[in-house]
Amino acid sequence: MSIFTSKDLKENNGAGGRPIYLAFKGKVYDLTNALLWQGGVHEGHAVGAMAIAELSEAPHGPELLESFPVIGEYQENNEKEKKMDVIKILEQAVEAEQAAQKMYKQGVDIAEDAETRALFEQLTNWEQGHERLLKDRLATLKLMKDD
Repeated sequence: MSIFTSKDLKENNGAGGRPIYLAFKGKVYDLTNALLWQGGVHEGHAVGAMAIAELSEAPHGPELLESFPVIGEYQENNEKEKKMDVIKILEQAVEAEQAAQKMYKQGVDIAEDAETRALFEQLTNWEQGHERLLKDRLATLKLMKDD
């Protein structure tokens, strides 16, 4: 069974002819053929933003959903989203390492004594090593993200 995230539900909200998916109690229902949900809105409630509290206020109970196909499970933070978050962190870390290298290289250029210049050179080399490690891991995760 497929796993759906909040992003998936927001994308499948009935707009522009897209399907209409609604998650309730861990199950994802396909409401695409529901006449009262055409366009992703029912009684003023948008499917992507509908809260469980709103459903409890409806004149019908959640059992009405059982007449629609269950197409998957809802998980707020699934592994795919976690991988994407890690990728973003690694990309930011690479940028930080590059900025640090630039700063330390400036230190090499303006340091007046050999000892300080050597320190900045060492720091630059360390940051280059960090950058290589981060880029290697980033490349690996990007290859794995579609798994």
